[in-house]
Amino acid sequence: MNHQIAVITGGAQGIGKVTAQILRQNGWQPILLDRDEEAGREAVEAAPDLIFIPCDVAEEQSVRGAIAAVLAQFGRIDGLVNNAGFGINKSIEELTLEEWNRVIGVNLTGA
Repeated sequence: MNHQIAVITGGAQGIGKVTAQILRQNGWQPILLDRDEEAGREAVEAAPDLIFIPCDVAEEQSVRGAIAAVLAQFGRIDGLVNNAGFGINKSIEELTLEEWNRVIGVNLTGA
């Protein structure tokens, strides 16, 4: 079957995982990108037709590698869900520069 291909960042859990389920129900082939490899394996075990590719959206080479893998297998990407994101439960005064850069790297640069 010739499904449309959807890449979902942060796709192995939470909103991304539910989005993948909805896309599957509507005839899409979801490709889950997530830095949590255990969650990715669990998602595929629960729904073997899903495809998981480990990826940290804050790391350019990780994203390039993941996209290259999708294109090598399917030749195209028809949809993208920029879902990856997180926060640190601290006031801005308490955040270290490293923590700030990590949040910005995932939530802004990674999108």
